[in-house]
Amino acid sequence: TGLPTAKTWSGPTLAGGKLWMASNKGLLVGVDATSGQIATQHDLDNPVFISPIVANGRMFVLTDKANLIAMN
Repeated sequence: TGLPTAKTWSGPTLAGGKLWMASNKGLLVGVDATSGQIATQHDLDNPVFISPIVANGRMFVLTDKANLIAMN
């Protein structure tokens, strides 16, 4: 199965065995790095145009509306 429809995707960023990508539609998708299957998907409710960043055991996503989301 492919990625959900979006005009742009930012990433990928490798973390926790997944390739993480964020879309202009506000989706954060984690694709299993081994199988290529979508493992998890989160709706951030805001467009994202910058790749997620991983630091100190957390992933940070900056939305287009300047919301910084930290995830474990």
